[in-house]
Parts: sequence; C-alpha cells; structure tokens
Amino acid sequence: MACADLGNLTVVLDLADPEQDDYGPGTYTYPSDGVFAGGNFDITNFQVGYDEENIVFKFTMGGPVENHWTSPNGMSGLTLDVYVDTDGDGQGGVALLPGRNLALAEGYAWDYAIHAEGWTAGIYTPGDPDPVQLATASEFFILADAGQQRVTIRVPKAILGDTPEAWRYAAIVMGQEGFPSSGVWRVRDVSVAAEQWRFGGAPEGATNHTRVLDMVWPAVGEQEAWLSAFTISDKSQTELTAEDFATIEMFGVE
Repeated sequence: MACADLGNLTVVLDLADPEQDDYGPGTYTYPSDGVFAGGNFDITNFQVGYDEENIVFKFTMGGPVENHWTSPNGMSGLTLDVYVDTDGDGQGGVALLPGRNLALAEGYAWDYAIHAEGWTAGIYTPGDPDPVQLATASEFFILADAGQQRVTIRVPKAILGDTPEAWRYAAIVMGQEGFPSSGVWRVRDVSVAAEQWRFGGAPEGATNHTRVLDMVWPAVGEQEAWLSAFTISDKSQTELTAEDFATIEMFGVE
C-alpha cells in the first residue's frame, strides 16, 4: 500500500554510500535490456528515522526509480531489503532471505527482515527452514518517488518497536524478478555473462554467489571485499546454507 510522504520525520541514522558501486563484489554488470538504466541499483544514501506512528527507512538511488511494469508500489525493477537487529543478543536469523545468498558475520543476527518490492512486499521473522511472514504488503507502506530517486518504507512501530536509535541494520538492493529460480524469493539471477534479463559477472561454476548489487556501507572497498569472500559451491539453491555464503556486518548509530 502506498502513502504520501508526509509528516515530521526525526532522523536517527543518515549514511552516504559510495556512488557507482552497484556491481556487487566488483564484477557485476547490468542486463542488456533497455529497461535497466545506469544507477538504477546504486544506493547513494540510506536513512532511518521515525514519525509519530512509524519507523521510516529511506533509500536514495543513483539512477531512476522506474516502474516499467506498473507495479502498485511504483517500483517494478527494485527489490530492497532491510534487516533489523532490535536486541543485539546475537540470536536470530543469520542467512538473509532466500536467494540473496548472503549471511551476517559472526556476532550479528536479524530479528526482522523487511522485503520491499512492487508487488509482494512483506516483513519476516526468522524461522526454520524458512523465514515466517509477520506482515503483508497491506500492513506497511512503500512510496517510490521517481523525481527524487527515492524509496520510502514506513513500518508501524506496533510491528518493530520504537527505539530505532538502539538497533543495528543491514540494507541491500537486488533486481526484482517475477519468475525467480527455484528456492529464490523474487530476486533476479546473476549469470557469468549478462543476458537480456539477467545480470552478469558471476564466477564460473558457482551457485552460492550473492544476488546483491549494492549494500549500504560507507567505507569504500569493503563491500567488494565482503561480497567476494566465499568458497565457490555448486550445490543446488535449496541445499545452500549460511556457511556457503559471503558475510557482511551490520551498522547502527555511532
């Protein structure tokens, strides 16, 4: 459900992300179809804040926020995930949502995963074997602003809590895919060579490389190092576990 981007926002976290690093581990390239424009998947700024009733997340992108396929949330091509650790106890989800092929580093774990896309957005808690849906797209709000190249996500405090300044986060972007590979939750594949509808630059013979194109992290070079640090596996997607994936750290208010 979309809503107007109105009301007073108190910002608790405001991070600039390096520009033109929408290449995952440093090798990924865009699909060849013309709907994929430069900067579509390049996060340049990420904010966390709150208003009277909601926790608010804002992604600013380096290129157009397109809606070529007229999704109800105004962003056909993007999938944005936010992972939230509300208690810092190291207990919770380690692997990110299925198909991201990415996990959190030792000592980090997520309590809530917010999956924002044009059609099947949702909020999840960790589960076994798969995350458990806590809220559907009708229970929180996504606003895509093409002019400002921004996506705003508003989640009721009743779902997440009300102390965002004390939480830790991970935030990532991928390509949205309506017909994903088996075991993958609606994100676009990365192949060895780019194709019309697939990203390119994956390592030869790997099934466990990440599908993440950009992650929020202000330090230059760490994204590339983290996303490329894994041992290549050819297991099927459903056989892969957190131990097979590259790992990233979470961030919070300093």
